[in-house]
Amino acid sequence: MTFFSWVTSLAAILSLVTMPIPVQAQVPPDENWRNIETEHFSVTFPSGLEPLARSAAAKAEGAFELLNTQFLEYAGPRIELLITDHTDSSNGYATPIPYNTIVVYVRPPMEGTLSYFDDWMDLLITHELSHILQFDHTRSLGSLVRRIFGSAWPGWPAFPGLSSPTWVKEGLATYYESVKGSGRLNGTYFGMVLRTGILESSFQRLDQVSGASPNWPAGARSYIYGGSFIDYLRKQYGEEKIGEFVDVMAGQWLPIQFLQNSVAQKVFGINFSEAWSEWQDGLSLDYRSLADSLAELAPLTKSQPITTGGYLTINPRISPDGSNLAFVRSDGRSDVQLRISDPEGSDQQKLLRLSDLSDIAWFPDGTLLASRMEFQDTYRLRSGLIKVDMDGTESWISKGSRIHQPTISPNGKDIIAVQDGQGTNRLVRIDVVSGTIQPLTSFKSLEHWAFPAWSPDGRWLAVSRWQIGGFYDLIVMDSTGVVVHEVTQDRAVDRSPSWSPDGRWILWSSDRSGISNIYAVGIDANSGRGGSVLQITNTLGGFEYPSVDPNGEWVYFSSYHHDGWKIRRISFDPDSWFEPFPQSLRFNIRTLAEQSTDQVDIESTSYQAVKTMRPRYWYPIYQPAETRKIQDRNNLPVKVLGPGFGISTGGSDLVGKHAYGLGVSLRNTGQTDVATSYRYSGLANPVFNLGASQNYRSSGFFRSDPNGQVDHLALMRERRLDVSSMFLRRHSRNRSIATLSASYRWEALQLAEIDSDNVRDAAKSRMLELGALLQYSTARSFAFSMGVESGLSSLLRVRTSRDLATIDTQTGAIGADRSFNDLFGRVSVHRSIPGPGFSNHVVSLKLSFGAAKGPGANSQHFTVGGVPGNALMLGNLEVVPIRRFLYPIRGYFEGARSGRYAWAGSAEYRVPLLNADRGLGSFPSHLDRVSGSIFLDAGNAWGVGEEEIVKGQTSMQKTLLSSGIEIQSSVSLFFTNPLFLRTGYAFQIGQQGARSFYLRLGTSF
Repeated sequence: MTFFSWVTSLAAILSLVTMPIPVQAQVPPDENWRNIETEHFSVTFPSGLEPLARSAAAKAEGAFELLNTQFLEYAGPRIELLITDHTDSSNGYATPIPYNTIVVYVRPPMEGTLSYFDDWMDLLITHELSHILQFDHTRSLGSLVRRIFGSAWPGWPAFPGLSSPTWVKEGLATYYESVKGSGRLNGTYFGMVLRTGILESSFQRLDQVSGASPNWPAGARSYIYGGSFIDYLRKQYGEEKIGEFVDVMAGQWLPIQFLQNSVAQKVFGINFSEAWSEWQDGLSLDYRSLADSLAELAPLTKSQPITTGGYLTINPRISPDGSNLAFVRSDGRSDVQLRISDPEGSDQQKLLRLSDLSDIAWFPDGTLLASRMEFQDTYRLRSGLIKVDMDGTESWISKGSRIHQPTISPNGKDIIAVQDGQGTNRLVRIDVVSGTIQPLTSFKSLEHWAFPAWSPDGRWLAVSRWQIGGFYDLIVMDSTGVVVHEVTQDRAVDRSPSWSPDGRWILWSSDRSGISNIYAVGIDANSGRGGSVLQITNTLGGFEYPSVDPNGEWVYFSSYHHDGWKIRRISFDPDSWFEPFPQSLRFNIRTLAEQSTDQVDIESTSYQAVKTMRPRYWYPIYQPAETRKIQDRNNLPVKVLGPGFGISTGGSDLVGKHAYGLGVSLRNTGQTDVATSYRYSGLANPVFNLGASQNYRSSGFFRSDPNGQVDHLALMRERRLDVSSMFLRRHSRNRSIATLSASYRWEALQLAEIDSDNVRDAAKSRMLELGALLQYSTARSFAFSMGVESGLSSLLRVRTSRDLATIDTQTGAIGADRSFNDLFGRVSVHRSIPGPGFSNHVVSLKLSFGAAKGPGANSQHFTVGGVPGNALMLGNLEVVPIRRFLYPIRGYFEGARSGRYAWAGSAEYRVPLLNADRGLGSFPSHLDRVSGSIFLDAGNAWGVGEEEIVKGQTSMQKTLLSSGIEIQSSVSLFFTNPLFLRTGYAFQIGQQGARSFYLRLGTSF
């Protein structure tokens, strides 16, 4: 297979319509979608979100005006803005391929790092629109390439912004989301990460931030460091330089991955490497001065460690009897877990595997309540509540209800929680026994709720409330939802309240001073009103999620460090609490920006898929000529198939109902190869696929001359029609796919006279093939994994193929009837083992097997051998070909054995070796992690057709065995997504003792 073969080109475009789309990226195609169009946007939304979509359209136009003035001008076609609420998460993304598209998830982020916002939709749209303006912006060479090929090449030169380091892409968008006064650069979380990095000597280098690594702060570091560094450059050199840098980069005639520093030198007068060092030095002076000043205001809080692992360890809660501590942990090495320990943190145990960072609470009887994300259907991911016994047994209380952040009444009969919906949320009461849900507040677009906490006497609720203007405050309400007291009234983030066991105090976390600390307020038991706010802690990092143990002795909380969040505790001592530090100037109400409540007044229409389905790109196809040497002609090459030239293209509509691909190539010898595919997902489940193709291939030589000379070349023309339907079932812990398929093939053996253009059909056949493919998997990997680490995956395929051209007298005849039945299966099992290193040790086992019968099943039906690997695509060109074998055995070539029966097995033990997280200065490369493995492979194939037995072929040979070692590395090149590179050394056991080295992409399992 050559790099430019028609198979490569057509397979690339057909993969667009046959591969499953990730749930987080694919919105439900079966929604009742509607559309409105403004001057610069085409806004698509579910019918139930029309008021929100009208508001989003107005905000998008406002963001467009802002960014065209302060960043880059945009003169392209309308930008597609897709509003969705199919998942209970707060996110969004933007892409210029195949057309400029912004997708926003409407759920407001009341937890996590995105909570400092004046308006969630405004912030998110501004962030993603910044991406579009950067990604779409190009000049000179890029404009020429796009005029010719459309959006075919996802990177330089057509889309130079896509070839920028992630810290540049996300840093720019994070900076512009914050220009109005809210956003992450104006919040306190970024400062906490940078400050702790400086003070704990773990500040990230530029080469680290330019790569991809799960090391803390993992995927967030491009936002944190990138956005903060862009803001530093703006302060030092002026805001106009930010847009100028992007504009100059877009005009480069050489690959921009190598020009970041030189262009920075030209625009800012200093390269990025030098500016990064100066920025770090300045932060070091500022933060060390801050540390000294904080120590003068009050003693720094000394706390007792409970957990030692970093990453995310949050939500500490002590059981009602004081015997157990429950918390949620995500360490990057295993599943998100609900864990328990004794109050001192010893004897930690996994209680339950979770699907997200759940909110938890204790029932009075000592069982736990947790939220869980679960699929409602193929596309919709919803939260609900589960009850968890101390043996890890779980049972649903409210599945798919979109409820989370629960608190339990003192008698254990009722739950107050937050319910998402309509782009906002509300408080609800849930009956524990019946699961009945009653609203406590209503859905309001400019009011959001978070972290309710029931008082020990059951009379009051402490709740965090967000209101228009970015006021994220702590309030007290009665159990019916009536607000009785507003504890805070400012733009600081006041959240995760907790009561003292006697009901006299509410503790919560607030970043009002610019650093997240724990505060307290005394509460009158009769009126629910509070007194003066007191500050409990003074930290250089950050404290969140406080809770008091039932005996009133300890305050447990999550503490931020350079490697993430850990559980710690301090004494519950009201006498040591003090007057709060002055409020940070960033929360000054006078800086409050006006919040727009405008909505566009344009009639909405039904969604029309055809508007976004036209082809937006095309790829060139080149097929080299095929020649063969003929012994009769002194081994001189004879042209079998001439060179071919063609194009491929494809398209899909915005919500993914329809997708198609088309490729055509014409050879100068008269043959035409063509392939086309269509996918329909409008029913959501199943997904239907239809494909049709024609291709030619060489099939050897033919002698018709009386002298026995080769005078004809044999060609095989195959025309086929394929249909399939795929049924998908998703669960947070497993997934299964069932695919039914049918193929109809017309095959013609053609004879072409050598040195002549005469071609004639010599034989024709028709084949009908029916198949079923079943897949089931619980396999999963984690942030630090170098491949699958845990679970099982299985596959079973059965096929029956019938030769429809066989006459009755030849049915079942060897050589005349090509009908067959076959079966193929594969099972992989993975088990992680705790051990030293950056990730778990892993034992993996894999077994593949197959059997075929029928007159068309011959000795070449299955082949054994080969080293598997993934493809590396450059646009539509397969730079590194895919190697996907049914029965791989490392150390042997593909086809080392073949037959009607086959099996292959592998055993592998993988260990982590090196957590490098390093780049080569400003060179666009980054080595993240390296692991090693030892393996043992085995396999065999046997079984021949009856005519082959007559020829004396044997039916069984000795099993093939090989062993060896592999080194796997995670490498980022040219600011792309990480590649898994495998370098292996394999030797055959018990054969010729042959040894071989190989290099592959992707994991071995």
